[in-house]
This record gives sequence, C-alpha cells and structure tokens, in this order.
Amino acid sequence: MPGWPLTRGGTGEISAVDLLGDRVRVRVDGVPPVTAEVAPHAVDELKLDNGGRLWVSVAASAISVYPYV
Repeated sequence: MPGWPLTRGGTGEISAVDLLGDRVRVRVDGVPPVTAEVAPHAVDELKLDNGGRLWVSVAASAISVYPYV
C-alpha cells in the first residue's frame, strides 16, 4: 500500500524542530510524513536538527490521528 513504509521503518529528512515548553515537535519528511513529540534531552542525544536524516520506526499502538484542517 503506497504511503506506508514508515509504519514499519524507513528514512526521512527533518523539516522542523519546534520547542513547545516541555516537549519538542519534530517533523520528518518521508512517505508518509511523520510528526513526533520528544523530550528536549532527546533532541541533543539524537542530534536532531533541520535537514538531518534519520530512521523512523512507529509502533501502531503509539499512533494518534488528527483531522487535517
């Protein structure tokens, strides 16, 4: 099914890293695109920065879906 590789794991490029108080929202351009919220210390530990490439893996039980507005 097109658009599903990242639900098993795949690579993507970080398009945004936004500090939101006690968490950081990281947007990853891939197929499909992924937005993850992580702890601020994870940004330093994983060296997350705009333009960086990383491997994304998502557990089905960890997915929340929001309507596109």
